[in-house]
This record gives sequence, structure tokens and C-alpha cells, in this order.
Amino acid sequence: MLIKTAQVTGVVFLITGTASILSWVLSFDQVPQRIAAGLLSVSNDPNTILLLIIVLMLIVGLFMDIAAALIILRSILHPIAMNIGIAPIHFGIIMVLSLNIALMTPPVGACLFVACSISKLKLVQLSKAILPFIVLQFMALFVIAYSPKLVLFLPSLLGFD
Repeated sequence: MLIKTAQVTGVVFLITGTASILSWVLSFDQVPQRIAAGLLSVSNDPNTILLLIIVLMLIVGLFMDIAAALIILRSILHPIAMNIGIAPIHFGIIMVLSLNIALMTPPVGACLFVACSISKLKLVQLSKAILPFIVLQFMALFVIAYSPKLVLFLPSLLGFD
């Protein structure tokens, strides 16, 4: 059991370490700043910019660890979200959910590789099996992203505006 745990943990740490190196390279080359400038140059419509932000986070999440992506993208995308009128709590939920969905999708989905090693299924088999769940999560993401009153109802009751 300990050997199997060490193998699974090794795979996860290898993916996380590689993603951390990638995030450092992206930060060094100022890629997030260029992405933010590109997003703002495409449209002034808040819904379009939000959709572009979601797509960006889904793509980044495919290749980067969620912690590294949150650290890098939050500082770049948060001011954009504030400028288009998205509440900070709402934007945080959108970011985490988008990146979490990306954790389960190939090619680098860390959760997918952990599930493969635990279940002893091939990546293709597991990817087909979780496809309905990923579709449901995409639907939930868009409901959450475009229904801020639904998402912010409970935080507003607790005094977080």
C-alpha cells in the first residue's frame, strides 16, 4: 500500500512541479500581462469578456497546476473583472470552478491521472466515463458565471457584499 501511495504521489508531484516551472516561465516572459491586454482589446461587452476569461482559464488549467494558475491569473484577471462589474467573490468562484474543471480534462488533468492510477483504467476509458460529468460541470459553470444574484445570495446574507 505504501509503495502504491508513493507512486501515485510521485505522479502528482511530477505534474505539479512541471506546472510550477511552466508558471515561472510564463511569469518571466510576462505572458499574463499580454493576455490581459489582448482580452481588453477584443471587446467592451462584459459578457464577452467574462466568456473569454472563462475560456482562458479552461485552457490554462489544462496545462498548469491550479495553485500556480490561481496565483498568476488572479493578479492579472481580477482588475479586469472588477472593471466590468464582477464582484470579487463571484469572480473567485468562477476562477476556481473553471480551473477545477480543467483538472479533470486531458491532456494534463492531474485529477484524471490520479484517478487512472487508482482505478487502473486507461486514460481513454476514464475520459469517456467522466464525459457526462464534465458536461454537467460546464453547464453549472455557465449558470454560475451568468447568474451573479444566484451565486451571491448567501454571501450577501452573511454580510459579504
